[in-house]
Order: sequence, then structure tokens, then C-alpha cells
Amino acid sequence: MSVKNLLYALLLHSSNEVANILAEYISGSVENFATLMNQKATELGCQNTHFVNPNGIQNENHYSTAYDMSLIAKYCMQNSTFRDFVSTYEYQIPATNKSGERTYQNTNSLINPSSNYYYKYCIGIKTGFTTAAKNCLISASKKDDMELIAVVLGASATSDGSSARYTDSINLFEYGFKNYTKKIEIIHSKGEVIKTIEIPNGTSDTKSVDLILSNDIKAYYYGNNSPDISSEISLKDDITAPIAQNTVLGSITYTIGEKTYTSNLVTSHDVLKNDISYFIYIFLLLGIILIALIILLILHIYLKKKEEKTLE
Repeated sequence: MSVKNLLYALLLHSSNEVANILAEYISGSVENFATLMNQKATELGCQNTHFVNPNGIQNENHYSTAYDMSLIAKYCMQNSTFRDFVSTYEYQIPATNKSGERTYQNTNSLINPSSNYYYKYCIGIKTGFTTAAKNCLISASKKDDMELIAVVLGASATSDGSSARYTDSINLFEYGFKNYTKKIEIIHSKGEVIKTIEIPNGTSDTKSVDLILSNDIKAYYYGNNSPDISSEISLKDDITAPIAQNTVLGSITYTIGEKTYTSNLVTSHDVLKNDISYFIYIFLLLGIILIALIILLILHIYLKKKEEKTLE
């Protein structure tokens, strides 16, 4: 079986043995793969997570939290291939030398159009179950260009017999879409002056130059409060005249919430080179030559008079 078909069996059909197969294929063993899982979890900022296997089979040393799982889900959803897998409702695996053709449906009822729990905004992700963990669901939904991730763990049935992992997930999404909107705010506009610097060898009327943004800086965030903003300017080394208008002399990076936005800083006008020092050099050189000629002339006159006096 191909890796692609194995992934469909894993992510749609919840085939636990496939998780082990893929782990051994990638790392040589389940243990080595679990080490990679823990390394990645740490990189993503997970603080209460530890894995010992790739499929979630019950183990006292295998644990996580709703928050940590949301970090992992957010990272996974940045991968277009993963998004394709988890948003697929049904997939047909071709026949192999061991089995005939098989059709698997996604265990996530939120994307099943015929399910009572169908949620039209859902775009994935994955169900889970063990006796100890009960019914779990990590899901993602998209509405009006805003994506939300919900994590429901340890769910049972509701009082009316419904599956709480689905009803709770839908309630979380409805709350999020109702109370939060994606906002775009222009923090700084293209052409705005960010910093003024002086070019040491520029002419007096052009050496003071404004550094302006080459493009808009837009912040994307959710909710009603503007995010915290910090900035850092980086300029090129050894900036000297002449400099043409709109020359890139550096950049500014804004950190807005958890994201960074960078814009080049360009010059507002031409900076002309101050050539006075060149003329002073020429003047001094000519002066030295003139003084040397005068000294030679005086010496010549002196020697000539001395010679005349000797002849008398």
C-alpha cells in the first residue's frame, strides 16, 4: 500500500495498526517516532504533553491537554495535504494482493451530510476514543474567512442520548462565530515616514532623508481589542551618498500578536554627494605645487645671483 492510502486509512478509518506501520517506516520503530513526536510538540509550545505511541492507545505515560492538542491541530492545518485528508468524507482504497477494493468513510460525523451532527462549516479533523479517554474530537470549521479549532475531550452522551463530542463542538463553533470576527487594521500606510536619518557625506540640503514604508502594514486579528504591537528597524551598513529616491536602505518588522509583518524602508528623495572635500583636496594639492614652484623659483634666483657674484 502507498503512504497516501495508508494515511487515508489512518485519518478516515482510524486504523491504529497503520499509525504503527507509518511510524516504523519513518523512524524504524514506534519508540523512535514517539521521540520525534515529543520533539515537535515541544517546538509547538506544548507544555503538558508526552507521547509514547503514534495512535493514542492507552498508556499512563501518554497524555495531553485540550490546549496542547489545539496547538498541534493548528500546526497540522497549515499543511495543505493534511487539510485534504481530514476534510475528505469518503475514500476508496484500491485492491492489493491481500485485499479487495475498500471504501472508508470519515469517522467525524460533522462532515457527514447524512449525519444528525452534520455541520456545514466543518473542514475536519479527527475523532478519538479509548475507554479511559472516552469520546474525543478535534475539529476545525471555517466561516466568512475565519477558521476556528475546537477540542472536546472525555465526552459521553447527553441527557437526551446525543453524542456530546459533536453537540459541544457545534456549540463552541457557534459561540466563536457569533462573538468573534476577523479584523483587518492598517497599522501603518505605504509612504508613511518611519524614521529620518542623515547621510554623512550628503549635501547640506539633501543629507537629511526620510525612510518611508514601501507597503501597508496590516494586522489580522480576532475579537474587539487591538493586539499588542512592537517593531524593530534594521538598516544597511555603510550607507553613503549618492543615493537615489526609493532606494531600499533597510526594513522594519512589526510583531503583532503572534505574527510578524515586514516592509522595506525606502528613501524619500535623492541624496547628493557632497564634493566639497574633493575640491578642498584639489585646492590643497595645487597650493602645495604652487609653494614648491615658488621655493624652486626663489632657490633658482638665489643660486643665479650667487653665481653672478662669484664671476665678479
